[in-house]
Amino acid sequence: MDKKEYNTLIAVLGWEDRFYEGIKSDLENYSFQRLILLRYQECDDFTVKSRELIEKICAKNKIDLKYLEVSDLDTVEKWKVFDDYFSKEDNVGKNVLLDISTMPRDTIWSLLYFLNSLNISIDYIYHTPKSYNSDWLSKEPGKPRLLFKHSGISRLGVQTALIILTGFETERTKQLVHFFEPKLTYLGVQKGSQFNNEIRNAENHESIKGYTETKEFELDAYADDNGYSSIKDQIDELKDSYNVIVASLGPKPTSIAMYKAFLDNPEIALAYVPAKEFNKEYSKGIGEKIFGVFK
Repeated sequence: MDKKEYNTLIAVLGWEDRFYEGIKSDLENYSFQRLILLRYQECDDFTVKSRELIEKICAKNKIDLKYLEVSDLDTVEKWKVFDDYFSKEDNVGKNVLLDISTMPRDTIWSLLYFLNSLNISIDYIYHTPKSYNSDWLSKEPGKPRLLFKHSGISRLGVQTALIILTGFETERTKQLVHFFEPKLTYLGVQKGSQFNNEIRNAENHESIKGYTETKEFELDAYADDNGYSSIKDQIDELKDSYNVIVASLGPKPTSIAMYKAFLDNPEIALAYVPAKEFNKEYSKGIGEKIFGVFK
């Protein structure tokens, strides 16, 4: 059976097991001319081994490897790097695969913004880990940010509603609520009990108790639509009465679904919460593969 052919694979250079194993799987199952790795300067010390492994496998498979250096400390410069490189079809080709496994959510959205403006095909793939660290994943969440060119339309005199697709890091959920001070917060929770979801969901509720009215809704990041229909229903319910801000802290495929929902409702705002520190033992192993088509 012939491999599906892509011009370019785009990923963020990571250190988790699933980063290298995921890229290795991508290269085994699909055909690429080049691999572009976004190299976050803050994580350089963690990724030494990963770089060595990736450079070897790219050389072996005759795949061009390009690093693009970026930093979370300068969001304006990062946006310029993306604009300079990903707004040109010659740099990526007609067919692109995004490996979003270790990609920050604002990076997923930024790439989709630039690539979506090109007349190209965009697919995405997500490799789950076998397990996450049970102690902590990230520390010191920073001030929430609205993504450039995705800050929506804020109507004067209209209260704010926040839709958060929750994940493991309750401090980020809390940070969003404290910063935006919404009248109402909808918490999107992942269906099922994998990765101790039920415990995490309860912790997210408790972290914002007393700060905002809350409502919970379920979605499935691993369904064919990555939870899009559930997200859309909540936006439709809120958008006429509130200024709506949305944030994805759950499984990465929901970031794709959320961006599609934004394209359908550009009056909403996309928010994210950066973190200052990540656990070197963030996750272990590699699990299932989720593949999807963006356009």
